[in-house]
Amino acid sequence: MLGAVLTLLLLGGCTGRKPTPTDYGETTRTNFLLGCNEEADAAGVSKPDAYCKCSYTEIVKTIPYDEFKEINSELSDSPDTLPPKMLKIRDTCIDETSGSG
Repeated sequence: MLGAVLTLLLLGGCTGRKPTPTDYGETTRTNFLLGCNEEADAAGVSKPDAYCKCSYTEIVKTIPYDEFKEINSELSDSPDTLPPKMLKIRDTCIDETSGSG
């Protein structure tokens, strides 16, 4: 169940809150953290800020921006299907922020 909730958190973090960004700049970071924190808090994640910051950091490190935009688009159409790279990020950040990693 937690995995499904956190899948939605990553999707929520991808949604645009401000003007559409064109790269991993401050606007992308702000949009991601706002959406992710909102969803994480609503889902009852114990450390939503830490989880979302971890997720964003890992996304920037491992996924080129154009691929991130494509994933966001795909998740908008099919939110239950998280690509393997995003699953790995989710799992890494769950471990890091829950104290089990």
